[in-house]
Amino acid sequence: MSIKEQTADKGRVYKRALREEAILLAAKKLFYSKGYLRTTMDEIALEADISKPTVYQYFENKEELYFSITAPIFKQFVDDMNYMTQKLNNDEYLSGEEIIHEHFKRHIQIFENDPRGFRVFMALQYSGAKFELDESISRVISTMARERYNGMRKLYARAIEKGLIKDMNVYHLVDMIWGCFHGILQSLDIKKGAATMHKEFLPTLKFACEVITRAVSVE
Repeated sequence: MSIKEQTADKGRVYKRALREEAILLAAKKLFYSKGYLRTTMDEIALEADISKPTVYQYFENKEELYFSITAPIFKQFVDDMNYMTQKLNNDEYLSGEEIIHEHFKRHIQIFENDPRGFRVFMALQYSGAKFELDESISRVISTMARERYNGMRKLYARAIEKGLIKDMNVYHLVDMIWGCFHGILQSLDIKKGAATMHKEFLPTLKFACEVITRAVSVE
């Protein structure tokens, strides 16, 4: 392949990546503002300023778009818990406080990497709209959700064994941590709106993290 052909090929790849990103951004915006079920592919194409036939060249349907938005978030949750569990097994945590703090820190990083995508992830999980998805996609998402919760439970069960976290029901503990993160974001979004919420989100989460740390860590 000549240099001219290589340059042209790189240009096509770059252009394709830009279009795909534009479609995903449009889908995130509309899924969050209108809801997954009320959003159409026509609206996504219009928002992305791309023709509907072109959108279908990248994504077969809304289900595939939703999966493309949420799958990376699920994967990051699972990867983070596996990483933290490995650190715990290697005795790299000296206290339960370090575990709780890193858990919250990693959740915050996932949110900050893609705030709109994260909100779509949470909104559709909360509304139950995932059950309106294609059966095969819904099954994959349910599997990833179980992996995420199992990873958190495994982490805290091991921390209890090591005497860093008080002996307690890990199912309840994990639900409380996730519910705290989810609930604070949702509550502030409702009260403040996305434009002014962010400056209050992190301080409120930090406060919640300290409260939970004092309640569950072994001193």
